[in-house]
Amino acid sequence: MTPGRISPGLVRAYRAAVYRVDGPGGPVTVRIGTRSPDLDRRLARVGAARAAIVTAANPRSRRRSDTVNRIAGLALLAAAHRLGVRTWPATALDPDARWPAERGLCLLGPSDRAVDRLLHRFGQNAAVTIARGRPARLHWRGHAGRSSPALSPSR
Repeated sequence: MTPGRISPGLVRAYRAAVYRVDGPGGPVTVRIGTRSPDLDRRLARVGAARAAIVTAANPRSRRRSDTVNRIAGLALLAAAHRLGVRTWPATALDPDARWPAERGLCLLGPSDRAVDRLLHRFGQNAAVTIARGRPARLHWRGHAGRSSPALSPSR
């Protein structure tokens, strides 16, 4: 699925979501279009220049059972280990609580290509990428390293 096929409402939901990373030292909140100095410090401590928040839950934004999502999450963890990247637990949260929390992973140091492969494998529309010192951004599947102009953060 390309960003052009994602509804404007779903794009707004991705942008409005709160992404929580449970790294060393406790949880850190990440929001699209905003820097996270706390996450930057933690990434620097482990020598990672970048990170990506990915989930395997609810592929293509279609709700799945908790059991199916949990199994997909274990497969995502195994795939991340095969890539050789370290991970911290992460969760995507709907601030209006209309969509269930989606557990995932914060991958430490993945390439855009690796993120794209995981998005494709697990049927996900997007991931959140964070380059140390820069605002978090959405990484749409099939658009490694670039944002669709129509969907770039308005900030």
